[in-house]
Amino acid sequence: MEDKDSLIGKEMKGFKFSGYPTYMPHMQPYEGVVGKITFQDHNVTQIRFPDGRSYNYPYPESLNHLVVEEELTIEQILNNIKKLTSEL
Repeated sequence: MEDKDSLIGKEMKGFKFSGYPTYMPHMQPYEGVVGKITFQDHNVTQIRFPDGRSYNYPYPESLNHLVVEEELTIEQILNNIKKLTSEL
């Protein structure tokens, strides 16, 4: 996979799935938990969770569970600065 497409280091939430790789019952507590992607190929995305456990998830479905940081517009940033400076 090309570097520009790499998900390694990004955050993703655990989720329930079917098919390959196999979803195991002990993965259930990690549904909705955010972890970091440590490996990926065209079939599998591996997430390491805060407690150190790692599990494999199907790559195509993983794209729907990435934690996306909200991008602020310049107007929102300026309004935030204005609010902060008015409170001083």
